[in-house]
Amino acid sequence: MSSNLDPKHDFDAGTVTFKSLAAVQSDAKWVEKDLLNYDLSTTEPYTFTLLYTDGGILTIPLTLMSFTPLSEGAGSILIVRRHTSTGRLVPFQTSQNDSRLRDPTLNSLSAEQALVRAVPPRFDPRLTPSLIAFLNEAQAIYMATGFLRVFELQLMNPLAFGWSPPAAPATAVRNALGRLALRRGATEVAEEAATVLERLLAEVSGMGGSGLQRYLEFARRLSAVAGFSAKTKADLLVSAAARLGLDVGGQAIMKGGRILVIAKDGKTAFQVAVDGTITFGRFNTATLDIASPTAIRPLGSAAK
Repeated sequence: MSSNLDPKHDFDAGTVTFKSLAAVQSDAKWVEKDLLNYDLSTTEPYTFTLLYTDGGILTIPLTLMSFTPLSEGAGSILIVRRHTSTGRLVPFQTSQNDSRLRDPTLNSLSAEQALVRAVPPRFDPRLTPSLIAFLNEAQAIYMATGFLRVFELQLMNPLAFGWSPPAAPATAVRNALGRLALRRGATEVAEEAATVLERLLAEVSGMGGSGLQRYLEFARRLSAVAGFSAKTKADLLVSAAARLGLDVGGQAIMKGGRILVIAKDGKTAFQVAVDGTITFGRFNTATLDIASPTAIRPLGSAAK
């Protein structure tokens, strides 16, 4: 989503008078109040979008967010402006050493007009501690699901394990599995895996329940299939998720060779053990690992 935080076009004219930072932070319209949800983009331009309980939306470029507040010793200028479409009060701050404050074109403006033009929006632990905490949490989830190539570099050998990107479309499943198998010198494994994928998807597609429940049933049945490595089963889990319309953030090979297939929202994960057994559980963003994996219960007629 594109930003709607342009200082020139997206804010009311002038500034908002406030007694202190603490006072304006307690205002009902402060940018951190009444948040319903938030979202960190995974593609450029990188933004952090806030959704409010009244339906308002504020999209902040990550370039305006910092995990470090400005140094108090160097002196700073803080103003507050009202975001026009949401009515939210947004902090603008810069160092007194900022070269923008010495722009000669500001000389003909009033003090307030000069500050409005020169001082940018800013979000940091001193001004907006809650937003920075939410951003940190969102980045932890993104780290666990969206940038799993870090795991590829640090925790595994791509040549040995045949790393593949997440979520192949249905028409590309056989080709993707074929390329994976060719790297291992075992095309017959890819053909068998693709056949199992289609068979299990056909079995669960007509079952009741939600897409997630059908996916769980797919994973339960795949767990019982013998003859495939943990990596092949993880690839099948990713491909099946795409076929069932679910979002998968990616895979991570963990210590001991077990593999995690992590939901894009960072809340759930499947664990594929070295022996091919598949379990399911919550994903812990603090440890970047699955928490209390459990066996998957049968769905509907599968229990019979």
